[in-house]
Amino acid sequence: MASLLLFLDLSEMDSAILDNAKRIIDNIEFDKIGLCHYVEIQDYTDNSAEAFFNRPDKSIEELIGEELLDMARQYDLPLDKCELIIHNKGGKEDLVDKLNKSDYSLVVLGKKTIHAGTGSFSIRLSGMINKPILFVTESTRLSLKHILIPTEFSKYSKKAASILDQIGSFSVEQVTVLHILRFTPSYFPFFSETSERMINNLEKKALKKLDNFCAINLPNYPVKKEVLYGADTPISRLIFEYVKTNHIDLVIMGKKGYGDNDDEMIGSVASKMIQSDMDIPVLLVS
Repeated sequence: MASLLLFLDLSEMDSAILDNAKRIIDNIEFDKIGLCHYVEIQDYTDNSAEAFFNRPDKSIEELIGEELLDMARQYDLPLDKCELIIHNKGGKEDLVDKLNKSDYSLVVLGKKTIHAGTGSFSIRLSGMINKPILFVTESTRLSLKHILIPTEFSKYSKKAASILDQIGSFSVEQVTVLHILRFTPSYFPFFSETSERMINNLEKKALKKLDNFCAINLPNYPVKKEVLYGADTPISRLIFEYVKTNHIDLVIMGKKGYGDNDDEMIGSVASKMIQSDMDIPVLLVS
């Protein structure tokens, strides 16, 4: 990865973004670090913005830029590599268009699980940006020793596996590849209750697919293969529970899966994994 883009909103969330950015920079060499702030009119209509208006000698953009650089300095980011991106014209669509055409190779967004906020801005951006996006929470302390890649054997999960080669300097100790077993509608006419024998047969087939997936996409990593029968539990909830139970450092997954429409900007499982009730870091790959 050649360049890193950090979305900073001048809130408490920025400390988690900058702390984890420093962890990434300490392990991966970047040519450029973008400090991006999206300006909305309502950002400067409450009391928290009074400090900006008390400086008539400088514009809002200049003051925001100084604040961003000061925060970067506090977290010991290399200022000579930092680029300010303060977007105040053209709306989100214009900003995303510029970012998608840029050479930024990894975007970091905050996922608020403690501080107030719906996270809707980050979720909307995730569907529009065609770069890998890392979502960090307030409690994230990125180490990447143990990584989880959920897969349904689509091209999207293959892309998720391929990104590991770009973060190899983090000294990954184990990659768990997880497949959630679901019954397709074609099975339902043949039994009214879940058949243990049927589940066992499908698990064996899934493990063979996992063997093939890992041999092709993760030949150089220590891999653990897992198949879970999902029953009626949402896939996102099963992934979350597995992460918490097994002390996973990071989930890397495709932005979409087999069941998602090509016209959708982000798949149903991915969109749930980046919501505020999921207090785990997630890297979405397009």
